[in-house]
This record gives sequence, structure tokens and C-alpha cells, in this order.
Amino acid sequence: MVPEATAYRTGFLCLEHFEAGVGELRIVEVMNRGSRVAVQLGKKKRKRKRPKRNTANQRLAEHAQRSAWRRLASIHPDLYEMLYDEERARRGLEPIIRRGARGYTEIASETLTFDHVYDALHSQGETDG
Repeated sequence: MVPEATAYRTGFLCLEHFEAGVGELRIVEVMNRGSRVAVQLGKKKRKRKRPKRNTANQRLAEHAQRSAWRRLASIHPDLYEMLYDEERARRGLEPIIRRGARGYTEIASETLTFDHVYDALHSQGETDG
């Protein structure tokens, strides 16, 4: 029996074989609740690194994507700021405090000024649906 930390550091060898310089074990027997199980060990597969493809077309595509983000943020700034704050919170960062945000009373007063327009449209048979 070899503790997991020791096995990892010795390349999955017991101390006797590690000191003797014997090759890596391929089969390990595990005893659990009176049953013996043989486990076949394999070498860890390394992920192949992808070659960097920073071609001119990829740079143009990334530039187009950043431009689209900026345009979308300018069209819907409140939605962009909300999503940005959510992503910051997901990563453990504090949300950004925006001083220029419009208050509830300002938005409500603008809505109430259009109340007579809504009444006129409703009286003419126009509906929201």
C-alpha cells in the first residue's frame, strides 16, 4: 500500500522500487471492503498546444467583434452595464457604481407626462398588443 501523495511523487512506484530504479508500475491492486481490484495505470495524455493563428483575417474578425460590442453598448448602455456588472460579480469583483444613472422619479415623471398620449391612443382603439 502506497499513499497517493507518495505514489504521485515517486511516479506511482513503491519506495523499494523507486530507490532501486525499477520502471513504473502498470497495475495497482486496491483493497476495499474485503475485495481486491486491479487497476491498470496508463500514462497521462498531454493536451497538444494549438499553434497560434494570428493571421490577418483573424485580427480583422476580432476587431469587428470589438466594434460590434462597442456599438451594442452605445445602443443599449443600461443593458450592457447590467451584463458587465453581472460578469464582474461572477468573477468575484465589485460592480461599478455609476453616478450618472437616472433615478426612478425622473423616469416615472417622464412616463406620467405621456399619460395623456396613452389615453388618446387607447380611446382610438390602439392597444399594446
